[in-house]
Amino acid sequence: MFVVSYLYMQITKKQWLVAGVVVVLIVGGLWYMQSRTRVVESPITASSTPESSTSVSPEPAASSTPASVKPAPLTITKFPINPADTITTWSFKGAYTGNDALIKKANDDIALLTSLIGKGQYDDYDLYLGIANDEVYMGDGAGAYQNYNHSIAIHPNKGLAYANLGHLMDELGAYHTAADAYAKAVAVEPTQAQYRTAQLDFLTARFPEEAARLKAKQ
Repeated sequence: MFVVSYLYMQITKKQWLVAGVVVVLIVGGLWYMQSRTRVVESPITASSTPESSTSVSPEPAASSTPASVKPAPLTITKFPINPADTITTWSFKGAYTGNDALIKKANDDIALLTSLIGKGQYDDYDLYLGIANDEVYMGDGAGAYQNYNHSIAIHPNKGLAYANLGHLMDELGAYHTAADAYAKAVAVEPTQAQYRTAQLDFLTARFPEEAARLKAKQ
């Protein structure tokens, strides 16, 4: 599905455990574009790693997630909220909402991924993406929006962050912004069929006439 190409064959036990967290979170990003209720249990999490110590809508407030990552030294141009949308709240019921054990797991994962940012061991795009995915599971829309934008700033021509951002905006009721994000994912990686499928699924649910027009062009 989504392969992390920078893992090497000869790495330490701790690195394998950390790599497992990254792979699960990134693969999870593709999963939650298609599902809102199912919870995928990660076989390796930060908490189980014994060696780890570690109108226009208003601008979202800084994430209240305890382990949320601080902005990286990047020039961030945030993906614009479509003027047709109004986001009344940046919080929503995520897959982990109300489950203290899963919330702890997500926060532990965020802490681990945050500790790896800027170290050069993994692509920061993937790390920010994994953090944002965890924030979506917890219903933290502001934090997820911030960190998807960090991913986009690093690799603006990769589609996954845009597609996941589309899912987030759908959850927040910002349907025009979601449509823009899905369209951007398709535009930057037109050969990736999963992004077009996600776009069509979204449009069929929210803008059926647009979905019909898009299908007619194919």
